[in-house]
Amino acid sequence: MKKFYCLFLLAIGLVSASVANNIVVTNVSLTDQVAASHYCNIKFDISWDNSWHTSAVPNNWDAAWVFVKYRVSSGEWHHATLNLTGHTAPSGSTFTPSSDGKGVFAYRSSDGSGTNTWTNAKIRWNYGTDGVADDALLDIRVYAIEMVYIPEGSFYLGDGNGTNESIGSFHSGTTNSYVHITTTLLNDIRTDASGNGDDGQIVSNGIGIDGDNGLDKNDDGIIDNPTFPTGYGAFYIMKYEASQEQYVEFLNTLNRTQQNTRTTVDISGTSITNRFIMSDHAVITGRSGIRCDATLPASGAITVYCDYDGDGIYPETTDGQNLPGNYVTWMDIAAYMDWAALRPMTDPEFEKACRGPNTPVYQEYAWGTASVNSTVFTMTNLGSPNEGISNLSTTVGNGAYWPPTNSQIVRCGIFAASSTNHTRQETGASYYGVMELSGNLIESIVHIGSVAGRSFTGVHGNGELNTAGDADVDFWPGINGNATQSTANTAYLGITGVTAPAGSGWRGASIASNTATDMAVSYRGSAGYQTNYTAHQDLRGCRAVRTAP
Repeated sequence: MKKFYCLFLLAIGLVSASVANNIVVTNVSLTDQVAASHYCNIKFDISWDNSWHTSAVPNNWDAAWVFVKYRVSSGEWHHATLNLTGHTAPSGSTFTPSSDGKGVFAYRSSDGSGTNTWTNAKIRWNYGTDGVADDALLDIRVYAIEMVYIPEGSFYLGDGNGTNESIGSFHSGTTNSYVHITTTLLNDIRTDASGNGDDGQIVSNGIGIDGDNGLDKNDDGIIDNPTFPTGYGAFYIMKYEASQEQYVEFLNTLNRTQQNTRTTVDISGTSITNRFIMSDHAVITGRSGIRCDATLPASGAITVYCDYDGDGIYPETTDGQNLPGNYVTWMDIAAYMDWAALRPMTDPEFEKACRGPNTPVYQEYAWGTASVNSTVFTMTNLGSPNEGISNLSTTVGNGAYWPPTNSQIVRCGIFAASSTNHTRQETGASYYGVMELSGNLIESIVHIGSVAGRSFTGVHGNGELNTAGDADVDFWPGINGNATQSTANTAYLGITGVTAPAGSGWRGASIASNTATDMAVSYRGSAGYQTNYTAHQDLRGCRAVRTAP
């Protein structure tokens, strides 16, 4: 990794790539420094496959969330603050910065589809705002995560069978009808005030949450949080579950203490037996290939890498970089989201991302029908970027659950890559083109059925963790160690970050589900699940969102 002095020198060392659909950032350099104003441009090329922009239904596009990490004189890594103007978008693209300067969304500027190949992009870095001197010795890393734009508008919750307490689905009033969301205000969404254990008894014009592990029994029935993301407003969501390579990139910008907090294995010593540090095994388990060396330095951060083929050589095409990152807890997920300057998605945002504005179909999956393949998949090219399925169904929907995947995760985007006709059913795509929302790894959400969850205000991560390696964002589930669902989360108090689960939950089912019903869009049997929240399980993964600028 080359280092350089920022003042008048225009070289850069390290390139970072996000991999789920071949997204890659190359040719990174610093240029156009204006020392008097303490800013420069970060120049790079970016490309990814299967991009789109459509002004027809569903009137959306995919995008790259681009952000920058830097370190001074081989110190610790920090998140760069970008300018709100002055960016140079290549021909055919639009760059929209976030209002907090934490990154930019890059996407097609007009209708079209295919591969994006954009060269000589420039984003302006206000390094003076970050306290970096004009002549600092720097390392720079540029990251890109594929996202999908979910436009503003009304949508439905539930599927018309809200009295079925086994799935905990949303419903309207005391009936079993689905609910039409037409507002950004959470105080129009109410829960049971009766305290009688029947969460189907709802105040007028409210939303009922059946079952839901009984977590609504003590609610006061009135939800007053105008900043809770109800799903009506526009947002971006990760196109895929976070990959193992993305989690590796995250770990490799943390210090040793923070790394040790965010791995399953204790890596604080100088030797390690269970080198697969997320699964806590000496051999590949649960298809988790995230690994470190057997001998570790006495101090300083360690290097983590993907090694799915187990040969100790990296990076190779057989190292499973495109597999989703599993064995993560809610606290790990929150830390990754904070680091990437994203945020958790909410319970209703999950359903909108799946179904769009369409009227619900009873027990439908993310691909829009209630039919699902149950034949065991035949896998090809295991661990490679082109890992595929040779016997994908062309007549019913495809999802990763047991038995089709034999309780094993599959690579991000595998159904789309293996499909013949590229229909939503074959590819497992949601209404807006989001992949694997039904199955593979269970999705983390902010739970609307608890006081703790409803205190969430939609604040984004700022790209920095606290000294322990925990997310430290105001009102996030579990902030300040809150483990009590009936207690609202508060602003960060400066000591304990997200170290507990209150307000978090899970949607979308996983490879451990032995019934396809668990993958239904309206299924909420785990929406408020808090048991074993510190356990690193192979069925849990990460998918983040960001409110649209």
